[in-house]
Amino acid sequence: MSNLKFAVGVVIAGALAFGANFAGMAITAPMLHGIPTGSSSGQGEPTDLAPGGDQDYESLLIGRWQAPEPANQEAFVEFSDHGIWSASDGCNGAQGDWSVEDDGTFDGGVGGAMTLIACDNVAIPFAVWDATRVQITADDELILTSENGEELLLVRTGDEAFTIIGSWMHEGGSADEISMVEFATDGTWVGGVGCAEFTGTWTLGVDDKAVTEGEDAEPAPPVVLSGPRNLFIGPKPADAPKPCADGPKEFVLNYDTAYVFYTNEDGSFELGSTEPGELADQPTLLFERG
Repeated sequence: MSNLKFAVGVVIAGALAFGANFAGMAITAPMLHGIPTGSSSGQGEPTDLAPGGDQDYESLLIGRWQAPEPANQEAFVEFSDHGIWSASDGCNGAQGDWSVEDDGTFDGGVGGAMTLIACDNVAIPFAVWDATRVQITADDELILTSENGEELLLVRTGDEAFTIIGSWMHEGGSADEISMVEFATDGTWVGGVGCAEFTGTWTLGVDDKAVTEGEDAEPAPPVVLSGPRNLFIGPKPADAPKPCADGPKEFVLNYDTAYVFYTNEDGSFELGSTEPGELADQPTLLFERG
């Protein structure tokens, strides 16, 4: 598979995470980073910041944020409690990882390229990538501030975000192939199928790829692409339970493996396989709440 095909696959994988259909869209060169000066809403200055000095921004950021109307309401950013975010500028999807300190110091991960579709765009993804500080006002408005002082104001439109914590079910070709897995907050998981039990570790993250357009292309600097989100399954633990005599010897989740991670509108998630230097175009494993 050529690197160009790989680049297309990465963006398609990112787009699937938002439930959008980007098939057949061309990849553009990375858009220049930069946040519109002032609020995207066109309104006046934001209200006063919530009192109390340092805030628990790690909890306060969780949820969905959008630019105030009349801005494009298809544009948003959703921060999850696993250090990953999903966003759209109204037409084009992006994602990344994030961390924040109680004083508002913010890191939105590595910026990248997106598919480019003309629409009433709101530069929310680039505002998240470029932001070095966040503030939340008493009116529950989020202000993203870049290193050079440019700001974007967003309002909360949802308090919840996807979480992988809890029990999930994957149904195979028969009732005997139903696999159950529970992900815990401490980064461990326990799974079972039939009488067999399996254990392991997990993390979520974003794999930012640097790719070129192929050996025959004109010389060009690498393009850093956003995504995809990955579910990393750690190596098999030394004290893992031994499979039962009549049960399967392997679990639906392979040890020491990185899966491309997609979330769906109905709250389920899907996993796609990866190969060295390549990315599967479609997810292969569906997990629903068990």
